[in-house]
Amino acid sequence: MTQQLKEAPPTAPEGSDGDELQVMERARAVERTAAEQKVTAAAQEAKNAELQGREAAIRKAQTEQAAQAIAAELAVDATPLLKYTDGTPEAMRELAKSLAKKVAPAAAPSFVPDSGRAAGALVGDAVIEQAYIDNPNPETRKAYEGVRARKGW
Repeated sequence: MTQQLKEAPPTAPEGSDGDELQVMERARAVERTAAEQKVTAAAQEAKNAELQGREAAIRKAQTEQAAQAIAAELAVDATPLLKYTDGTPEAMRELAKSLAKKVAPAAAPSFVPDSGRAAGALVGDAVIEQAYIDNPNPETRKAYEGVRARKGW
């Protein structure tokens, strides 16, 4: 019922001039404006929250990228740079200087050919031939030529 009264067009009570009617119209206009402002403020707040989330994601990506660049430059792992600093390049660089350098994985040991004197010399010859086929570098070539010489090829 009160909703109907608010929505009903205002009419001046009998025996009054139009001043009360104008006051009522202004009060309703103020109420409508306040409600619109609340809706607008809520929408703006949602947009601000979304924008802050995007900005935080961008900052995080930039920090990770800087950590990767510093880690590559100083040959260290990037994980501690992100974990133990505030994310500034200066702090990451300072920590990177104190970290141990990354050691490249050791290369696989080079192939040592069989002498051909053991009972499994024929198996060793096959391994040498396959190694030369897979990777014809100077070491495997020398071993392969030794096998060929033993076999009389």
